[in-house]
Amino acid sequence: MKEQDAAQQRPSPAADAQPDPAASAPSDRLSAEVQALTRLNEASSRLWHLSDLKEGLQEILRAAIALLGSDKGNVQLLGNDGLLRLAAEHGFDPKFMDRFRVIAPEHGSAAGRALRSRRRIIIEDVEADEPYGQLREIARQAGYRAVQSTPILTRDGRPLGMISTHFREPHRPSEQALRLFDLYVQQAADFIERCQAELDLRQSEERLKALSDVAPGTILWITDPDTECTFITRGWREYTGQPTEAAMGSGWLEPVHPDDRDRTKRALDDATARREAFFLDYRLRRVDGAYRWVLAAGRPRYDDAGEFLGFVGSVIDAHERKLAENALRESEALLAGQKEAFQAAMDGRPLKACLNVLVRTAVAHFGDARAAFYMLPNDGRRRLHRVTSASEVGSVTGPGEVDARGADSPDESSDPPAFELALHKGEPVITPDIEEDARWEPWRDLARAHDYRACWSFPVQTSGGPVLGTFALFFREPRTPMIEDLNVIASLAHAAAIVISRYKEAAERARAEHALKAANRRKDEFLAVLGHELRNPLAPLATATDLLERAEENPELVGTVRPMMRRQIEHLTRLVDDLLDVSRITRGHAELRRAPLDLREAVESAVEQSRPLIAARQHKLRVDLGEQALPADGDFQRLTQVFCNLLGNAAKYSEPGGEISVRAQRDEDEAVVRIADRGFGIPPERLQDLFEMFSQVPEHRSLVGGGGLGIGLALCRQLVEMHGGSIDADSEGLGRGSVFIVRLPLVPRAEDEVGAGAAKQTSPPPRRRVLVVDDNADAAATLRMALELQGHEARAAFNGADALAALETFDAEVVLLDLGMPHMDGFEVARRIRAMPGGRDVLLVALTGWGQAE
Repeated sequence: MKEQDAAQQRPSPAADAQPDPAASAPSDRLSAEVQALTRLNEASSRLWHLSDLKEGLQEILRAAIALLGSDKGNVQLLGNDGLLRLAAEHGFDPKFMDRFRVIAPEHGSAAGRALRSRRRIIIEDVEADEPYGQLREIARQAGYRAVQSTPILTRDGRPLGMISTHFREPHRPSEQALRLFDLYVQQAADFIERCQAELDLRQSEERLKALSDVAPGTILWITDPDTECTFITRGWREYTGQPTEAAMGSGWLEPVHPDDRDRTKRALDDATARREAFFLDYRLRRVDGAYRWVLAAGRPRYDDAGEFLGFVGSVIDAHERKLAENALRESEALLAGQKEAFQAAMDGRPLKACLNVLVRTAVAHFGDARAAFYMLPNDGRRRLHRVTSASEVGSVTGPGEVDARGADSPDESSDPPAFELALHKGEPVITPDIEEDARWEPWRDLARAHDYRACWSFPVQTSGGPVLGTFALFFREPRTPMIEDLNVIASLAHAAAIVISRYKEAAERARAEHALKAANRRKDEFLAVLGHELRNPLAPLATATDLLERAEENPELVGTVRPMMRRQIEHLTRLVDDLLDVSRITRGHAELRRAPLDLREAVESAVEQSRPLIAARQHKLRVDLGEQALPADGDFQRLTQVFCNLLGNAAKYSEPGGEISVRAQRDEDEAVVRIADRGFGIPPERLQDLFEMFSQVPEHRSLVGGGGLGIGLALCRQLVEMHGGSIDADSEGLGRGSVFIVRLPLVPRAEDEVGAGAAKQTSPPPRRRVLVVDDNADAAATLRMALELQGHEARAAFNGADALAALETFDAEVVLLDLGMPHMDGFEVARRIRAMPGGRDVLLVALTGWGQAE
């Protein structure tokens, strides 16, 4: 058996309502909440307009069955003898209900156990519930397998009865359904209590006819035709402390609350003029000085001749009933406000307008309150900004901007106490009197300037989610909240969190869509530029090939064409290498070959590699690497690649004869390398996405006739970040030059351990027998010739079968094997070679045009 332990002490709308877990999208969750609140609001409205207890109990039962989705149910009222008696039922055979018309707390049913514990009891399956054993057969006959019983409790916890609902199959209502049901049970309790109070009043009126001059608990009075009091029982004096003689005439109005006095006198005068019975509630000062709501009832009296003599009536204490009615109205207003805010969000109204609905609801509920929602901006700054306030509905709010620095260091924090815990720890902060709260000492002048003495602040937060801001209420007078007040604020703050979360999710989706479109646009631009960049070297290569075919006997022409071909091939190789580098790094396949090095040597290597381009464009180059070593742990070749790329860009995007400077220095535990030029510069709006993949500066294309592939700087950033560093760019705009700053972490190390890891001189490789296997015949043939020129004995095969056949007669030491061949791929050829006699001694080297780990 699973029992719900939530005590039924007036469940309230503040019980952290959560979206229906069945709703997968934010709009579905919001729609489900709106529908649920609508059903609850409609049920509450129907109940509010009923006055007959029996009819009302049937309505309560219908609503309970609908809210929990059950099949049967009953309502029982608690008698003065402590026993539950059946008052309404649905779906049961009358013979079955005869067994449950009276239930004692000792009864083993769910209702008996709930009455005994004053907590909801849920039995998900009576067949599996041991204490239900003796009643199991009865449940089978009645046709239910699951049951829940919820006590109906007054606001002070007094039991009124029980609502039980039954299910044909094993079942447990969802937490969302139970929370809504608890709200309705609260209203049902208010209705039952109200009906019982009205019943008491009617019975009092009947007793009035037979009572003597003294009626305990009821004050009897008589007026003359001019509404002057001529008689009142001693209960008046006992209740108000005013002597009965002082209450004669209009003296009885003195203990009436000043705000109700004129209204009460006018109501009595109007009833006298119309000669009609009346009911009137007003606040009356009790003998202890507290004002309590009372209900006055009067009816006209006549003599035997029919002449009007005045009124005879009674006054009874109706404080609890009045509070219950007020609570019901406030609950309906609260639900209506939340529903309106959710509907506004679904209709696409601005966030500020949706939150203003909740602010108006709070102001209407608390009367003299000033309210505002504060949210953290999206720019990462820790300052709260007021996004909506009661000033827009006719009231003044608190401060417009509040410092929200970290509250974990109280000595340095300048947070107002009302927001500190609410924002940073997700806890409400209640300050009943700012003048008496030492935490508010630095902020009292601000509070006085805005004319508030009390402040209540609640975190705006969905269940388990981050704090999105705070909801603050300000009061001109000191004020301590009641439990009901805290529930109302928490409910409004939670509703605001749902609305804000929906807008944030929508904004995130919009940003993601924008980023996706931008990425697609950059990809399309990249493909167009890539085609252009690939065609540029292919055209001269095609021309050179044609010239070589025509000028075999012209050594001078061959000597001119060959360097040009090598340059174009190197350009193509760099393009392809950059593309493969990007692919490897993006997929996380790249590995750094780290070794101790001096970053100055990597920069110097990049400078030497870039000098031909810098000299060709007649730039002046200034290099300052300092005297102090910059020891690091990194990949020498990759870091050289980064600095080469930056130097190449500086040379390319500067007019001939420009100036380029390179400076490397230590900054605490980092090395800082600055590469600056006085070239074309970068528009400020382009700096933000300069290091994004495929990003280009369109203005450069018109200046140099091409802006590159847009992958070089993205590759630089990825390589630098792989080394634990960062790269940034700065420019004052077009024509103002640019500077690129690379920061890399340094490591403490002895000077003799720092080196560039330069390759050691090795002796020429020995002569080898090599088999080249590639389905690209041209590639295989040219590679075979290159190997032969290096002194190796080489053969070529153009498919897997030929390769295996060649190995029968050619004792190859090395096999250069293409992996992506048709029919029999390189992997299968390798397996068969290994299976051949002596095959395990052959060195297999994979050839592939696909990107690889490194």
